[in-house]
Amino acid sequence: MVELMIVIGIVAVLMLLAVASVGKAKERAQTVRCVQNLRVLGTAFAAYAGEHQQTIYLNTEKFGTGATVQWLRYFLGLTDGRHNRGTGGPVYLNDPNTAVCPSYAPFSYKPKPSDTVGYTYGAASRDKSDPYAKPLPDGKDVSRVIHLASLDSPSTYWLLTDSYSQTLDRQIFTISASAATARGVHFRHGGRANVLFADGHVAALDLKQFSEFPYNARSFGYDERQNLIETKTAP
Repeated sequence: MVELMIVIGIVAVLMLLAVASVGKAKERAQTVRCVQNLRVLGTAFAAYAGEHQQTIYLNTEKFGTGATVQWLRYFLGLTDGRHNRGTGGPVYLNDPNTAVCPSYAPFSYKPKPSDTVGYTYGAASRDKSDPYAKPLPDGKDVSRVIHLASLDSPSTYWLLTDSYSQTLDRQIFTISASAATARGVHFRHGGRANVLFADGHVAALDLKQFSEFPYNARSFGYDERQNLIETKTAP
């Protein structure tokens, strides 16, 4: 009887170890997929910029309404050529799932009638102190329009990263400089966030590393358990 209990105990431990191993393998695979997604998005940004005077649009306001035109719309052809929501624009990204980190909700691209592109990697919400933020061509003052050719150091200027909205408990398309919006960087990959930079490279950064980049565009983020943490230390 004792021997049987020992065997059962050993089997139970082995099963727990196996489950833990499978979980870690799945997490590693999702992290790799996240990095690959961001690299593809970097290629999409480069292609778009190449056809638009080296300008990219992280987010803009729809003319006359204040509605946001999110960065993914430009890649999916969901604009009318005037920075408005619509159709008919060129397509730079064939698989919209590429815009979503597989490690956190919504896990895959799930369009809804009210918001087809809102739950994705987060774009930097640049403020007016950012010298590379440009207005729209007609002079409309929007701070999330970036002229890539003017960047002094594209390898340290980030565009997209793992994001989290505390209000929605999911990824969100833009990261704010204000904690009042409850949107921040999410260090969900073993204490790191995957980050796409303007030169196209992707890096997995911890809190300290991320905070060292200038123009990091917000003062807070979230750890793996969604606890609010300070992230901004660089000017």
